[in-house]
Amino acid sequence: MVETDQGPGMLAELAPGGSLLALIAGRGPLPVAEVVTALAPVAQALAHLHAEGMVHGDVTPGNILFTSEGKPLLGDLGTGRLLGAAAAAPLGTPGFMDPASDGAYHVGVDVFALAAVCWFALTGRAPGPTEQRPPLALMVPEVDPALMGIIEDCLSAPTDRRPPAAEVARVLLASATPVPVNLAPAVHESVPPGS
Repeated sequence: MVETDQGPGMLAELAPGGSLLALIAGRGPLPVAEVVTALAPVAQALAHLHAEGMVHGDVTPGNILFTSEGKPLLGDLGTGRLLGAAAAAPLGTPGFMDPASDGAYHVGVDVFALAAVCWFALTGRAPGPTEQRPPLALMVPEVDPALMGIIEDCLSAPTDRRPPAAEVARVLLASATPVPVNLAPAVHESVPPGS
């Protein structure tokens, strides 16, 4: 947060590397090692927000951005609120919204959305409702069983089964050795090389 002549403001880092949404639209699903690189830091950022009593409220592939070096950033904190605050409208973006949400901001909303983004990054599509979702093991058999399990736990309807974001980060990091994300398909043509 910074003070401006218009009042308090948020200083954000430029993300010329594009979004996870643009990357997957341009490349298709990512290999597990690139998913680890892209999403483990996001899970860690959510864990930090949650520890500070805040909820993001709209974790989506479009809100996960990259610097030119490939560092992932969690954007669009405009929907963030204090834990327990009531929401004036449904929380999140269709496909990444918690179906078990009671309209209040709680960490389960972010954890569900994080798992939905993991599913999207691995498969190229949003997970859909539990009863219509094919097993991740059939779609992406190379995913570590522990990672599959935590994604399913996070997507499950009972919010009390969902692990905290820090545990998601730990399992992501243990599931594969991170490798640099190939951002070329996500970077807008107006961004000069080396920016």
